[in-house]
Amino acid sequence: MGKFLDRAALLGALKLQTEFVLISGKSGVMVTQMSAVSFIEMWDGLEKDGDGNVKNVDLNTKLLAHCIVDEAGERLLTDPADMVALRNSNPKVFKKLISAARRMNGLDGEVEKNSEAGQKDDSLSGSPQD
Repeated sequence: MGKFLDRAALLGALKLQTEFVLISGKSGVMVTQMSAVSFIEMWDGLEKDGDGNVKNVDLNTKLLAHCIVDEAGERLLTDPADMVALRNSNPKVFKKLISAARRMNGLDGEVEKNSEAGQKDDSLSGSPQD
């Protein structure tokens, strides 16, 4: 049996991760891990295809909209027009940001894992993995 955590150690382990992602030169944005409640609410609200698979483009844009924050930790992309802007954004910048957001939220590898199982590359199935 392992060692039990005390309250302070548990709260420290539960703290959300953040990462500064450089976009150009020394400028960038803060990408944060979503809280469990926010993640579940976002996942439940995702657009799904007829088979119940989550559309990957929808997942990526919504994930970024929830994870890009300002210096105070407040979401930067809250307007519905921001979703359109994300979908039409520079692919190199989008890839950098989505890589950080997926990694911090435990979603890195989900597209590859699903495509190996014979699913379309543009969809995710099921529910969030722990």
